[in-house]
Amino acid sequence: MTIQWEKLTEVQNVAASSTGTIRLPIGWIYHGVFLNLTNITAASINELRVIANGQTIMRGSGVEFDTLNQQLGLAAVSAASVLYIPFERLGLQNRTLAEMTSLLTAHPYGDARQTRITSLIIEIDLDATVAPSLTAYAKRDPVQAGRPLWIKRLSKFTQDFSSGENQIDRLTTGGEQYKAVNRIMIDEAAAMLTEMRIERDNFKAWDRTAALNNAVLANGKFNRAAMAGYFIFDTTEDGFGGNLLDIEGISDLRLITQFASAQVGTNILVEYLGGL
Repeated sequence: MTIQWEKLTEVQNVAASSTGTIRLPIGWIYHGVFLNLTNITAASINELRVIANGQTIMRGSGVEFDTLNQQLGLAAVSAASVLYIPFERLGLQNRTLAEMTSLLTAHPYGDARQTRITSLIIEIDLDATVAPSLTAYAKRDPVQAGRPLWIKRLSKFTQDFSSGENQIDRLTTGGEQYKAVNRIMIDEAAAMLTEMRIERDNFKAWDRTAALNNAVLANGKFNRAAMAGYFIFDTTEDGFGGNLLDIEGISDLRLITQFASAQVGTNILVEYLGGL
């Protein structure tokens, strides 16, 4: 396998208060796309979407993508004016498991449905920043039989929390597209989230205080980091790509949280792995 870097030429409508689009040529395996930004900060990107076959598979703000990247050891956008949109899984010991979610285009995935990506677009909603511009570079390689197997989805929703125990039961389970959870990120800038546990079909799967979770992430294994203002559940914190929260075949997945005081309009991002 030979990794190739290619400047993407179909970059359109990058302007203040507009939606820029990047169309990726079909017929490659894409590991990710690097955006080289001019007069654009992470905060300037109100929302970024990755759309495959007309279906949004990744969605978040520039700050949220930047935070998820920093948690895995990448430099902040502010350091180099570069934002990476990774389709691969970063910071793993095994290359095969890292690349298993790279996006295969034109050729069928290995599931029974033989689905294939025939259209791949990135949309970027910009704020009113003055004279924005960007160039995009794809990290890709030629299609090879048998890989990759899954795709990585990034879903986002908002929830209000009261003081005390709260339950989040809006996570997706079941089906070909949602086989496992890779990461969960809860925006809690006020540091009111003190503890969280995860239950699958009423059985406890994970339980930590915020302080303990941050300490584990701050140990820095495989460049992991705790991120101020966020509670992050990372199944691969030890660098083992096979450590996932399996949700295949279950009917109920929920987060049980403890908040020291009320918090409204809280953004929650969930990284799923599954089929196309």
